[in-house]
Amino acid sequence: MYMKEIYTDSTPDTLHTFIQQNPLGVLTTAIPSPTHPLLQSTHIPWVLDIPSPTTTTDSINKVKLRGHIARSNPQCAAILDSLATQPESTSQSTSQSILPTEVLLLFTSPYHSYITPHFYTTTKPLTGKVAPTWNYAAVQVYGRARIYNPRAEGGLGTQAAAFLDKQIRDLSAHCEGEIMGYTNTNITTGITGGKGEGREGAWTVDDAPEAYINILKKNIVGIEVTVERMDGKFKMSQERGDGDREGVVRGLVDGMGRDIEKGVARMVRECAGEK
Repeated sequence: MYMKEIYTDSTPDTLHTFIQQNPLGVLTTAIPSPTHPLLQSTHIPWVLDIPSPTTTTDSINKVKLRGHIARSNPQCAAILDSLATQPESTSQSTSQSILPTEVLLLFTSPYHSYITPHFYTTTKPLTGKVAPTWNYAAVQVYGRARIYNPRAEGGLGTQAAAFLDKQIRDLSAHCEGEIMGYTNTNITTGITGGKGEGREGAWTVDDAPEAYINILKKNIVGIEVTVERMDGKFKMSQERGDGDREGVVRGLVDGMGRDIEKGVARMVRECAGEK
């Protein structure tokens, strides 16, 4: 992404929260291959692992993202082929499960909108020097990916099975609780009017037959990305003056009024330091 300073936020807590609230990220790989496209992308939900501050003095480089990809996905085929063709000198070491090329993950906010020049109620009448734009927010992550293949031989396969079991349990718990708002109890509250209230408890992996889950796990491959750098872009009219920015908010809320536009308006105010 083009990281213009006025839109950039590299604060770890801000970026971590953004990913946790928007866990569906696009995994992009660039793997040279005679049989697969160089560039491939897949939408994958991710679990964010943040180390304790006491474990490292450079925690951003120790942050990890865990996900999984369908074995039948062509991108997965390119990944596994790349590992299989690594030089023999590394084939017997733990590095055999780490992709030799960097990967990119892109997370985006569901709140984005076209911004018409009509919203600029100060500048447009005075000079007319305005142009359309688009407001959006995104976080990009670059890192190295370790691959967990449950069909690998020996210890690597066992390690992959354990990774996938933890991965799918943690991902389900995060999405059921933080996104859907289900509680950890199986008793309905009988209360209405809030996210998850009045619903049954969160779905867990143990609710499904074990044999069924085992079949599913054999048909996925785990991915753990160790973060090397992470940037956030929150393009929300920060470059506009107070009058134009207020015009954007009013235009989105009063002129459009849908939940998406209201979300953009809220982010415009937040990025301007308003409550």
